Amino acid sequence: MATEELAYTANKYLELCLLVLENMVNNPMFWGAFLGAWLVASSRKNKNIFKKMASFLLSASVGYLFSPVASLYLPVIPPGVCGFICALVVIPLSRKLTDWIQVTDIVDLIRRFRGGK
Repeated sequence: MATEELAYTANKYLELCLLVLENMVNNPMFWGAFLGAWLVASSRKNKNIFKKMASFLLSASVGYLFSPVASLYLPVIPPGVCGFICALVVIPLSRKLTDWIQVTDIVDLIRRFRGGK
């Protein structure tokens, strides 16, 4: 009898948690970020499945987290499209920026920002 009550209670808590999560998640932003991350992960060639899954999760997370900020600056674009664009743009742009910073010399970088040659 105790196991049946425990299973019933666990089921009710799970239903409650799912309802709370459903109300917390912005569905258009989530699906836009999901599709953008799928496109990013599927475009990577010659990678193993774990790297593709990591790329997908990272792009989807960043796309979902950055889409409210992007929708503030671009109010004309729907939330789903903002999530898609953020998932597509933010990770490759940050990779390129990281590669550029690793190659560039710090002294040369400071000199460029000051305006000198």
